[in-house]
Amino acid sequence: MNYQNREEKTKNMFLKSRVTAAIFTTVFALSSVSLATSVKAENEPQKFSCTNRTIQGNYASNFTGVNFANGSSVNSFLGLSRFDGNGNIASVKSVLAINGQITRYTNEFTGTYKVNSDCTVDVFLTGAGRDDRWFGIIVDHGEKVLYLETDAGASFAGSWEKVSGSYRF
Repeated sequence: MNYQNREEKTKNMFLKSRVTAAIFTTVFALSSVSLATSVKAENEPQKFSCTNRTIQGNYASNFTGVNFANGSSVNSFLGLSRFDGNGNIASVKSVLAINGQITRYTNEFTGTYKVNSDCTVDVFLTGAGRDDRWFGIIVDHGEKVLYLETDAGASFAGSWEKVSGSYRF
């Protein structure tokens, strides 16, 4: 083997190793970009827009709090309400405890609601000699609404949770 063949063989091996390194680097870079893109997509919150139809059907409700109007009273509430998907809400049955005294209501409260695209909701209820305003946040694609009363002199918080079937109490 002469000097020229050895030099050419060394040159060819050098070129092969450079091509192999370039291919390896390209594959590694592409797989890194692909992995970074998939991780980013998993960590980004899903865009979800709400409408009045997002909360539709029967929801069990509960809230507790203090009413400072006309003296202070501790109130607790359990109920079943129906959202019609068009912005109307009606209570089916409810139980209200004011300072431990229980009152049962049937079809006592009605009202309206307006769902915003950011999945917040404004609720206006009328009944039992009261008008109440509530603000809520819709979670779990409409399966639950966390809410609080926004009227002066009241401090209440609670939730509506979607239920199926018929209920009696």
